Amino acid sequence: MYYLLIAFNEMEHQHRKIFQIQQAQEEKIERIQRKFDELEESFGGILAEYRYFKNRTADLEHQVLTENLED
Repeated sequence: MYYLLIAFNEMEHQHRKIFQIQQAQEEKIERIQRKFDELEESFGGILAEYRYFKNRTADLEHQVLTENLED
């Protein structure tokens, strides 16, 4: 009976350790997800700026070509 109690306590201790490890992993995953979301948001802003300047450059090129044709 004594050994059964020791085994049960050890099993419970291992279960708590596993639970703590799982919680730590979940917290790490959440932190990584937040970082990924921040990077994705930043990249979205950079991509929007790139598209704006790309379109603006295309507009200016078109304007210059049009002016050159008129001359």
